[in-house]
Amino acid sequence: IDLSLSDNQLEGLIPSGIGNLGSLQLLFLHQNQLTGDIPASLGNLSQLQQVRLFANQLTGGLPDLGSCPNLEVYDFGGNQLTGGIPSSTWSLPNLREISLWSNQLSGVIPPEIGNQGYAQTLAIPGNQFGGPIPQELSNLGVATNIQLEWNEFTSLPDVSGLTPNYFGVQGNNLQFGDLEPNVGIPGITY
Repeated sequence: IDLSLSDNQLEGLIPSGIGNLGSLQLLFLHQNQLTGDIPASLGNLSQLQQVRLFANQLTGGLPDLGSCPNLEVYDFGGNQLTGGIPSSTWSLPNLREISLWSNQLSGVIPPEIGNQGYAQTLAIPGNQFGGPIPQELSNLGVATNIQLEWNEFTSLPDVSGLTPNYFGVQGNNLQFGDLEPNVGIPGITY
């Protein structure tokens, strides 16, 4: 089952009953005017493959979708979400796109990011993530789009083995010594 109601004028809350749609695979509610918290019941959708809720006015935290092993796309960008990324996110075996741009998310990116060997997109710009960017980022060998800009990261390890089309790190608290070993990365902006 697919539920695609994107690019409408939908307003109000996402009903918690959405978690009862056990065979839902695609949930597209992006580019509406939805408000309130994302229902925790999304975690009940064990068949979910893609969730796109970007460009709404959603608040609260990100849902824990660790019980959705088929999840490939995790897109909650352009909202007003706070808190951190649930730790279970880094254990999803098929995740290829993590898109959380322009929220108010915070915390650190854990070493478990290296579990996402198939991730093609990691887009988390315009948040309040901080601390060091973990060395395990270099495990994202197939990533073509890495957007870390406009956060509060304090260090960048040598990840010069990456070959993305775009690698953005500008607008953080990095030093020249962080950038120097990485200037040869294709598509880097700093």
